[in-house]
Amino acid sequence: MNKVRKMLILHSVVALAAGVIFGLFHYEYVLWQTVPPLPCVIEKQAPIYQSASIFYQKDSTWQEEKITIAMQELQEVALLLMQHWLEFLQEEGMLPRNIVLERVLVDILQNSLYISFDKSLFFESISTHQKTLIISSLAKTIASLQSSLQRFMLLVHHEPLVDKHIDCHVPFYIAYWTVLY
Repeated sequence: MNKVRKMLILHSVVALAAGVIFGLFHYEYVLWQTVPPLPCVIEKQAPIYQSASIFYQKDSTWQEEKITIAMQELQEVALLLMQHWLEFLQEEGMLPRNIVLERVLVDILQNSLYISFDKSLFFESISTHQKTLIISSLAKTIASLQSSLQRFMLLVHHEPLVDKHIDCHVPFYIAYWTVLY
């Protein structure tokens, strides 16, 4: 019985010592690290800005309004540019004031831009020529980004814009529309 009692006491002491050591590690009183961790330094970089232009036709000549956009991902830059373009043309009376930009998406290859509005870009009473000038204005504005974008689609509620004069079910090629007028 004496031998069993000694073994029981020995096991209890070992278990107690293991528990104490485990607790010290668990609560980080004892650490294996010998070198203190280096402080993490995060440097904030100054934002980089990109210039772009909003093009529009006034008095039968193309006008250019320069803007500056903070460089981010292409989709965010395109969204900001489209917001500026829409606001500017609405202020100039070239587009209806009650149009809202719903979403701007860039495809995964970053060569197609999908621009969705809540209404058609075109007044009921404007001519086909005026509509093509709006499309050309948009193409020239997108081209001013000097990005990989090659074409864009006009959407209303994420569906192709329906117009009786212009087929908006196919993308508009930026290179074509920038030199058309």
